[in-house]
Amino acid sequence: MSWHSLGGNGSLILKLYVQPGAKQTEAAGVYGEELKIKLAALPVDGKANRTLTEFSGKTFQGSPKGRHFETRRAVSS
Repeated sequence: MSWHSLGGNGSLILKLYVQPGAKQTEAAGVYGEELKIKLAALPVDGKANRTLTEFSGKTFQGSPKGRHFETRRAVSS
């Protein structure tokens, strides 16, 4: 499976590995089966979420109204 696919309704589905707290916001390549996104925002008070929404809108040229994010947190042992 790829980091991107099309949904049944023609929507673009992206699998992202998001790393907050980076020096700058950028796509950093493929990480396993996910596109790695580095965010220059900390995961505090929704800052990382807002940065991801803005970055994805600029990068994938879509309206934020149609965007939906599902979260999966990595579990450390």
